Amino acid sequence: MSGAVIHLYSHTDSTIGETVTLPCENEQGTDLVQWNRRDKNTEKSFTTVYTDGWRINPRLQLHERLKIVGGRVGQDYGLQISNVTSLDSGLYRCAVDTLSNLTYYFATLEVKDRVEVLRTDSLYSMINTTFQSMKNKDDNRVFHVNHALIYRTIYFQWKLPGNQNWNAL
Repeated sequence: MSGAVIHLYSHTDSTIGETVTLPCENEQGTDLVQWNRRDKNTEKSFTTVYTDGWRINPRLQLHERLKIVGGRVGQDYGLQISNVTSLDSGLYRCAVDTLSNLTYYFATLEVKDRVEVLRTDSLYSMINTTFQSMKNKDDNRVFHVNHALIYRTIYFQWKLPGNQNWNAL
């Protein structure tokens, strides 16, 4: 190895329960590749090892949700995380070590809560419409009265994880 190259930054947004693939290129097909995640307790250290070569770290609690996507020769070395949770959010680093240099790929994953739409109503109504005719008994004049009440109501209801319901008018 003669030098280090910071190659790629990517950002991935996801929703709880989805499957995401964090990108990394391994054009030479080297076995000296590794995915790490920055420790949440530090700002600089990538201490959590997710993969070493083509093996997933079996000591990770989430190891069954991890998969390496790509081939050994000149292809991607993406880290696939299935059924993502908010705990998967963070900064990941892929290191590809070749004879000529060490290349780093950084990927930020942001996992957001799933919002379930329970009902969407948009109501625009004209109600209580009456047309009345009244006659004056003294001089037989006729009066017409038109009553109309118009209103618009938009009602939102949504559900967040933990079965909490929220409503708004």
